[in-house]
Amino acid sequence: MKKKILLIIIVTILQTFTSFAQTNVYNVRLSDIINTTTPCGPTVRYQFVGAGDWGFRWTSSETSMAKSITVQLNYAINCNSNPSNNSVKLNGVNQAVQPTPGPYNCQCVPPGASPTVWTLNPSDYNSGGLNTVLLKSIGNSEGLNLLTGSTDVYARVTVKYSDTTIKGLATSIRNGDTTPAVADDTEFGSVAESAPLNHTFTIGNASTNNLTLTGTPSVAISGSNAFSIVTQPASTTIAGGSSNTFVVRFAPTCATLGVQTAIVSVATDDPDASIYKFTVQGTGIDNVKPTIVTNGDKNVNVNPGGCEATVTVSATATDNCSVGTPTGVRSDAKLLSDVYPVGTTTITWNVMDVNGNHGATAIQNVIVNDNILPTAISKNITVQLNASGSVTVNATQLNDGSTDNCGINNYKFAYGSVGTVCNVVGEGAFLSLTAPTASVFKNILYASYGNSTGTCGNFVTGSCNASNSLSVVSSALINKNSGSIYSSNDIFGDPCNGTQKRLAVQARYAPSTTETASLTFSCADVGTHNVVLFVTDSNGNVSTANATITVNDDTVPLITSNGDQNLNADAALCTTNVSVSASATDNCSVGTPTGVRSDAKLLSDVYPVGITTIAWNVKDSNGNDAVEVIQTVTVTENQIPVINSNGDQNVNADAGLCGAILVVSASATDNCSVGTPTGVRNDGKLLSDVYPVGSTKIKWNVKDSNGNNAVEVIQTVIVTDNILPTVITKNITVQLDATGNATIVASDVDDSSSDNCGIDILELDNGIYLC
Repeated sequence: MKKKILLIIIVTILQTFTSFAQTNVYNVRLSDIINTTTPCGPTVRYQFVGAGDWGFRWTSSETSMAKSITVQLNYAINCNSNPSNNSVKLNGVNQAVQPTPGPYNCQCVPPGASPTVWTLNPSDYNSGGLNTVLLKSIGNSEGLNLLTGSTDVYARVTVKYSDTTIKGLATSIRNGDTTPAVADDTEFGSVAESAPLNHTFTIGNASTNNLTLTGTPSVAISGSNAFSIVTQPASTTIAGGSSNTFVVRFAPTCATLGVQTAIVSVATDDPDASIYKFTVQGTGIDNVKPTIVTNGDKNVNVNPGGCEATVTVSATATDNCSVGTPTGVRSDAKLLSDVYPVGTTTITWNVMDVNGNHGATAIQNVIVNDNILPTAISKNITVQLNASGSVTVNATQLNDGSTDNCGINNYKFAYGSVGTVCNVVGEGAFLSLTAPTASVFKNILYASYGNSTGTCGNFVTGSCNASNSLSVVSSALINKNSGSIYSSNDIFGDPCNGTQKRLAVQARYAPSTTETASLTFSCADVGTHNVVLFVTDSNGNVSTANATITVNDDTVPLITSNGDQNLNADAALCTTNVSVSASATDNCSVGTPTGVRSDAKLLSDVYPVGITTIAWNVKDSNGNDAVEVIQTVTVTENQIPVINSNGDQNVNADAGLCGAILVVSASATDNCSVGTPTGVRNDGKLLSDVYPVGSTKIKWNVKDSNGNNAVEVIQTVIVTDNILPTVITKNITVQLDATGNATIVASDVDDSSSDNCGIDILELDNGIYLC
């Protein structure tokens, strides 16, 4: 083939067709040729080997199922002289080997026509849509030329249809079709066991003759028994050009779930469709959820003495198919057979049927109530105010072993008391009730204006009873410490005319204030207080018990004086004025201390020299005696006594004495008291002894009553010896010695000379004598 002589020709020709009754003819023009190269010569279209699929297409205008398909071609450019082509496909489906006759040549201007007719499989035909024929070039190249005698048609497709058609959704179903599709309603899709689905199919007669349905029944179905014909055609005869319908139902059951198929068969007198059959398909599903039924929510009280309850729970399930027993899971993850705690335990029940459908979760609530009140046990306590005059009491201090089956959550208390009071009065009298201090009436346990009988705690309502008894009494007493109600028909009405009536009431009182976990008491609260212990368990149940709190103040006052006082006596006095005082402090209140002097004098009197003690005492407002405080006042007398002697003495010796007898004396003065001074002579003699000639000194000393030493006074006594000695001599004779000398001494001539003080020296005026 000489490729260089190929010409490029682009020709666009609209596709047309001719319809003859049940035959359609489609002309393929240039615009319908697919994937060919540029033109070869004036009219040839071809493709090289290996260059991909090429071919042509047309659009079907008839929706009926094709009975036969033929294609008239003028084959060209068959360079390798291949007599057939085995790569032809219709709508992607391989067809039988198709002829490709000669004369064979590789010329762009073929020497002659190479007509051929291809026969295609009608089951691969797309009625009412686009149809495509593709093939591969087997030899060097293959192509098409215009049909002989035509100026624009490259292929002519002739499609013949059966006179008898069956359609679904207005789409023809090919006779013998085994591939159910949604487009023609032969595919039912997924259908629930509980929701059967009907599809309507139409039998059409395109001929001019009557079409007779020869089967019994007219439409038969075989295969899965999930399919059935629920509506047969209205008549076994279908006139030419008309139609009739039948209905196929897909109703899967629990036994026919999953993919189900059946063959629908229609027997006719049409020789081209004596048995018209096709396959229908559906998928049976079970989408019905099991239904769970429990044995109901449970509302029970705890087991006696316990904090839990034994409860039997169960659930059953029903299902359209088959289902087992539901499984329950407790919110506390325990076994269903375990005891249930106080509160709400949720059980979630679930079940899945045999087809995997999960039932709607069923919630079962188990409510366990703790209806057992705590056992409140209280004790009376005594507390002491602290140094600040306060004390805080916690409610737990009042507890004396309270118990509860579920445990105690908290303790609280309040001023007041709990209890009941009753009263009964006759008609025409006032009924009065009074609750203890700090308490009010909280509820009326019994009230009857009529002919009730019985006593407190055991009242019995009689046949005559005013219906407003409770409301009248409640109005008079609730939240009050006391109240009074007049027992009369004017107040209650007359419930039984002519009958003597009485008013009987039993009321419960409780603290008027809200309970608290702690209370702080002060000095103003010294004494005993009635309180109520509130014991609340873990589930809000409350019990009460009366108790007392005695608040004591045992803190003694503290006395502080202005301190010990140390002073000197006033000048020239043996006393002094001293300011003494004391104050007291206390955790509560206290007055001024009282001081008592050890000398029993007034605190304002002068204080004597020495130690005076003051005993201070006081009692606080709660009668506590302070520890006695002793204050000491020390007055010091530091003024020394003054000694006065009778002066220095200057005397002559007494006659016959070598001294003199004289009187010496001294006295002392002091601001307090002082004795007589004591004199001591320097010669150690008594003051009354003779004072020798010369000077004698006397040291006078004295100490006053407070031990102060006076300044020593020296008194001098001077005795003068003014008496001359008495000289007495005697005459003596002496002998000169050999040398003519004689010596004498005074004593040789003394003849007992004397003196009052004694002779000190005897002297001679000449003691040597010579010849």
